[in-house]
Amino acid sequence: GNVKAHITDWFKSFQSLKNVGIERQTDAVSKKLTSPNSAEILPRLQHKDSQSQKTENVISRHSPIISYHPPHHSVVKPKPNINANFLDITRSFKNLENGLLDVLNNNKQWANSVRLQDSEFFKNLSNGQEPKLFWIGCSDSRVPAEIITKLGFGEIFVHRNIANQFKEDDTNCLSELEFAVHNLKVEHIIVCGHTNCGGIQNVCNDHLHKYLKIWLSDIRKIKDSHPELFPDQITESKLNKSEIKLIHKKLVSVNVINQVNKISENIIVKEAWKDEKRKLAVHGWIFNLETGHLEDLEYSFSYTPSFNGSYNDGDNTGGFTTDYASGSHDPKPSSDRKRSVRHVTIKQLLNAATQHSDSDYLIDGHKIDIICIIGTVRDMNVSSQNVIEYKIDDGTGFMDAKIWFESEEKKENSAAYKIQIDSYICAYGNLKNFKGKHFLNCIPYGLRVVEDYNEISCHLCEVVYEHLSLIRSDSGAGFQQSSTTDNNNNYVGNSHVLSDPLHTEIREFVVKNGDAHMGLPIERICGALGFQYGSDSKIKEAIETMISEGILYNTQDDNYVAVCGI
Repeated sequence: GNVKAHITDWFKSFQSLKNVGIERQTDAVSKKLTSPNSAEILPRLQHKDSQSQKTENVISRHSPIISYHPPHHSVVKPKPNINANFLDITRSFKNLENGLLDVLNNNKQWANSVRLQDSEFFKNLSNGQEPKLFWIGCSDSRVPAEIITKLGFGEIFVHRNIANQFKEDDTNCLSELEFAVHNLKVEHIIVCGHTNCGGIQNVCNDHLHKYLKIWLSDIRKIKDSHPELFPDQITESKLNKSEIKLIHKKLVSVNVINQVNKISENIIVKEAWKDEKRKLAVHGWIFNLETGHLEDLEYSFSYTPSFNGSYNDGDNTGGFTTDYASGSHDPKPSSDRKRSVRHVTIKQLLNAATQHSDSDYLIDGHKIDIICIIGTVRDMNVSSQNVIEYKIDDGTGFMDAKIWFESEEKKENSAAYKIQIDSYICAYGNLKNFKGKHFLNCIPYGLRVVEDYNEISCHLCEVVYEHLSLIRSDSGAGFQQSSTTDNNNNYVGNSHVLSDPLHTEIREFVVKNGDAHMGLPIERICGALGFQYGSDSKIKEAIETMISEGILYNTQDDNYVAVCGI
């Protein structure tokens, strides 16, 4: 018969062969991350109209967007970008058996069509993965990360749960974060919420099942700092649909920001940030189900070794950078967006010096950008137009803090407006001066009530540690008098010689590679010295002996150690 017609009909049975042409932007742009702006992570995501051949940006509000180059394994051929969204289960799931058969048949159809496009695809796929993105998203079936980002196999490492939560007691999420950061060496962590999120919408539902209620407990806590996002039934009945959607979207945004903060404070991320050459940033995004667009909240944390801050040693102690735009309630993209968070006391702020009116303020001889203080509200003034003023007392001094709003309506509906006198607050902002008087210019969403006294203690510990770190970096060996260096300024070791050679080897490795504040994982010590972690009793006994003799001490938990006196 007509062979050509038969072949044509046979090819038509594979849906994946329809409209398989996908173009990637290949602009030659430097890969170097100069800002934590998450708009610079992904390529210009596009889909092509088969008739007009025009392209439409999926992320249309951000420019410039740097091309993302998929990872290439040393033995893997460049793979085509397979359109993962071609499957169409046409049968309804009338019964379980037929439904599962449909899924299995669709898989076979998909695998066969992929082989037709690239016979080596699955062989290459089995060689490994090198994703640069770690995605923490919602379990909602409408927001599959690979499809909405249009990324291919091996390009994105994904963790999903209800309402895109990150919890310190969730070993599932922690293990994925650890694997993504330490094993895959991802460069970006993206927390992505989405509009019309069922978890967010039902967070205050009294009829939630037991475990779901526990899981969403952190979101309910947002009500304390943002009560305007949790209207009661009477208030909600007076709102129109667009107003309800706006409140829901704001709650989604605050939830994402909270998760970004928690991830940035996690020990796994801090451990990676100790490496000055390591590129790692944490970003907050939202997927808008009504438009199909990813929206950058412009709230990101990365680490810069060039700023004197915390969690790094040396002449230039590093600091955190975050996407803030000071002095504006509605942050806009900027060419210079790096801000570093430093915990300080009011006394330090009052004593902060500046060489002239246009130069940066200095504390301990180092520049400050974003600062954090915790104190008690002694007085407040809400009468000024579009601004709230507070007088804060932290026990070391008094300072005025101001936060601006776009309108009186937004001011009166904000959580900041409802803060009570004599309550403890945490404030983030920039140090400003007006008529010779210092005040704190609070950043957007940079002011909240402190509910846990442990947070006050942690803040003071951060203040002391950052202050001592800067003194140590300026005073050279002042804190390391027993250390010596060779002619190339490389660390040689402490003059104290231990009787056990293994003890000496352990100690020198921890001194060279560890952090005096955070310590070093015992697992890493074992691997570097050729021991099996958890099963080799020799090194375990050696470390326990060194701890008992005061040579080592545990830092954050029993699995981390640091050297005493360093």
